Amino acid sequence: MSLDLFRALTPWVSFLLLLGLGTISWLIRWMLAENFSRFRDLKENLEEVEGSLRDLERIRQDDQKYLFEQYVDKKAFYVAVGKNEALIGRIFKQLNELAKSVNQIVGALNAGENKNA
Repeated sequence: MSLDLFRALTPWVSFLLLLGLGTISWLIRWMLAENFSRFRDLKENLEEVEGSLRDLERIRQDDQKYLFEQYVDKKAFYVAVGKNEALIGRIFKQLNELAKSVNQIVGALNAGENKNA
């Protein structure tokens, strides 16, 4: 290859390389823009689904509250609560009686030690 031919072809080869590099960079930029738009759409869809889930959870809680109000027998509830309160009262009464008898025993032991000393 002669020097004149090389000088004649160099601008054309450079132009084709520049054109190819520009095309490749445009394709990469276009693909990135498409991916960003898809991510943006996905984010919007996720936010929409989260809003729907919040609404459904609120409705579920309202339904659950309604079911509890309708199907829990209030008389049975108050009877159960009353029985529990009565049991707790009896336990405290027995604990007080036990504390009195322990105090009497401890007092008697202390009095016996004072006489021996």
